[in-house]
Amino acid sequence: MNDSMTSTPVPEQATFDEMRRQIMLLKQKLNQTCLVNEKLIKQSARNKLNDLQHKRRRINCIIIFGLLYCNGMFSFLDYSFILMVLTTCFLLAAYVYQHFSSKGIRPSDMARCSLVEISHSLLRMDRLNQRWLYFSIPFVIGWFALFLYESYTKSGGPYICCGGAVGFVIGAVLGIIHFRHVRRKTREAVREIEYFIHGQ
Repeated sequence: MNDSMTSTPVPEQATFDEMRRQIMLLKQKLNQTCLVNEKLIKQSARNKLNDLQHKRRRINCIIIFGLLYCNGMFSFLDYSFILMVLTTCFLLAAYVYQHFSSKGIRPSDMARCSLVEISHSLLRMDRLNQRWLYFSIPFVIGWFALFLYESYTKSGGPYICCGGAVGFVIGAVLGIIHFRHVRRKTREAVREIEYFIHGQ
């Protein structure tokens, strides 16, 4: 009777080994899924940032053109040296600040940085762009006031002032559109990264 009770033992060790193997396979699949999702999120963020990089290059071209055109025109029309210096300093500051704010989100950075680092770089760029507005808006208003003051005393001054005012309004509208576009793309990328990180 004792032999009949012990003749069919439960293969506990084999069951545990099979469970362990299944758990390892599940972990491998989860790791592979996380890697694939991270690559997809990085690619989505890269696509948004590539668009911003193209716009940044166009802004840089506009800055370089502005340096040459404004200083050439101011020199030809005999504007003050102070206005030329202020114009040059502002445009150079915009160029340097734009390069500084994009640190950490360039294509080379995207390849080697983690999603958390990319998210921090995007938030940093957004903060720096806001701070630039706090400086640039008062500066541009003061610069434009000086431009109108010097232009009005010249031959055809009222026409120069009207043309400058139209250019100022157009530039302000384009600047607002650019700022809103950059902020929207930046926040979309940050939301996607945070959703992936918190959803793991």
